[in-house]
Amino acid sequence: MPCCCLLFNNNSMASLEITPTSTGIVEFNGKCYILGGAKESAFLQIEQRNGGQEQPSFDGDVGAFATNNNDSQLYNSIKKCDSCGKVNAYSMLECNGCGNPIQNTEISQSNNVFMGFIHGIAKGPFPFKISLRQESDDFIVFDDPLAITRAHVCSIPTNMYIPEMRYLFLNPKLGLEIVNKLSDVAWDATEKHFLSNKLWKSKVFSIEGQSLDHNILRSEHVCTGFNFPPSQYQLHLQHMLLPMTPFHIGMYRAGKHCTYGRFFPLKWVVQSLEKLVELKLTVPEAIELDSESLCATVKNITGISYDMIHSECYKNYENSHNFLSNYSIEDFEYLLPENDSLSNDSSILSISSKNIIDNDTLSRKDIENNDKTVLQAYGRPYDDGNKQYGVYYSHTKPSPLPGFPCAEDSTGGN
Repeated sequence: MPCCCLLFNNNSMASLEITPTSTGIVEFNGKCYILGGAKESAFLQIEQRNGGQEQPSFDGDVGAFATNNNDSQLYNSIKKCDSCGKVNAYSMLECNGCGNPIQNTEISQSNNVFMGFIHGIAKGPFPFKISLRQESDDFIVFDDPLAITRAHVCSIPTNMYIPEMRYLFLNPKLGLEIVNKLSDVAWDATEKHFLSNKLWKSKVFSIEGQSLDHNILRSEHVCTGFNFPPSQYQLHLQHMLLPMTPFHIGMYRAGKHCTYGRFFPLKWVVQSLEKLVELKLTVPEAIELDSESLCATVKNITGISYDMIHSECYKNYENSHNFLSNYSIEDFEYLLPENDSLSNDSSILSISSKNIIDNDTLSRKDIENNDKTVLQAYGRPYDDGNKQYGVYYSHTKPSPLPGFPCAEDSTGGN
């Protein structure tokens, strides 16, 4: 969008000149601000389509299901944020939902929500309904409830238990097949539900982005990969069509997303598995290795460098965001200091009144919670009480799921 200037005045500041851009970040006097307070009426929402079932296959909670089935697959080792309640991987130092420090938070157990989806369990601490985009007998694609972009989905396998990404290296041929399938179904859901809507595209993407062929969008403008350790112990591909939301580009620029040593770009996983298949080799000790050791081992065997691919992808994600984004300052109520994106800073600027907001009246967290609700696709359509819609998986599986086979145990293994 064209740059323009806004003047903000109060007793302590006079004539603050604001120069917004389409990226969701604005500047004045050398300081960066994030657009906040998204207006519901300004953003088109993509509702879920038909699929799933209205009633759970098991009308009880995870504890009751586990008692009946003695299934250890139903639990995760995690850190739970005491600020926003988000379940985080046990290695995280800050919550990747709100940025709250959790380095001193004790490791605990939580319900494995994704396994709850697969078994059709009614609830855990909350209803296990899915914001479903696509399903089959062997996968689910659903909106991520903590979306980083306007079209952020996760895809999971449902026919076997694969706790996390390292297991793929025990059987590279099968692992590659599964990863490619997860990528294909995630993209298919993104294309059918989001990119097929011209009004949605025109709001989300820049003029240049709107004209891109979908194959280019998939190959160059999707942030996609796996986290290790995960917060939910069933393999799930994070698939995020850029651009990011304003809050999350702020988190990204602060180094809080796609972090080195925890986020494994799909490109690295696929290239590594492809090379292992070509060499007819496995990494039999993979699930005993930490992230650094796994990357070093894979590089020694295949020559594929995690450092090089992560660095390239990390740079490209922000470049893609800047190229594709189409945010307008008129669609937001406030400006939030970027450098304080992980705190409750008081210097929130109101765009309409041209004044600084009293933090006792409106907190940063209030604004961020609003933006999460307005900008995410999760749970659409909301009902009159702002309650999110969801369904249960139609192809539920008995417990426990079969495990991921090592190469020597699988048909056609390496």
